[in-house]
Parts: sequence; C-alpha cells; structure tokens
Amino acid sequence: MYVPLYTFLILHLLLDCLQDAKYLFRLYMALKQYPEAARTAIIIAREEQNAGQYRNAHDVLFNMYQELRKESIKIPVDMQNNLMILHSYMLVKVRSRSFSGHNVVDCCAIFL
Repeated sequence: MYVPLYTFLILHLLLDCLQDAKYLFRLYMALKQYPEAARTAIIIAREEQNAGQYRNAHDVLFNMYQELRKESIKIPVDMQNNLMILHSYMLVKVRSRSFSGHNVVDCCAIFL
C-alpha cells in the first residue's frame, strides 16, 4: 500500500512537541488543507497561552482567521471565540498601561 510522504511526515510531527506543531501548521497551509490547519492553529494557540505567550497565540489565530476568510472557508467557532478572548485581553492589557493611576478594575469598566 502506498502512503504519501506528507502523511508520514504529519504522523511524525503529531507525535512531537509544539515546535513541530508549527511545522505541521505550515505544511497544512502549503497543502491548502485549511480545516486541518485551523485545528492545528487552535492547538498551537492553546499551548502558547499555557506558556503565557498571549501575543503569539493571538498572532497564530489572527493569521489563520485572515487566511480562512481569504479562501472563503467557514471559520471554526472555537477559533472565533479564542481569538475574541485573546484580542480582548490584549486590548485590556494595553489600555491598563495607560491608566497608571487607576486600578485594573476601573480600566476594565471602560470596556463594559
């Protein structure tokens, strides 16, 4: 039975770490397998969030979101929700820096 080389590569990358997941994401993008790339992007973003790298997580999801829209592909709800939460966090973080004399609760009240 013939197994394409990229299938073997995908299986290998799935068994390794986060860095390999990024390569897997790039492979799916190059092969235009957008649903698989979207699932991989969500996994990468969650790992980045767990590591405290919220900007990286946001960037991964936002780039994937843009690519899916460009290709007119339905965007997964998980991706939309996760991106919305990350984007809100980033806005609050930036905004809270500008309120040096106020506490974070006062800053967040502006967005409500």
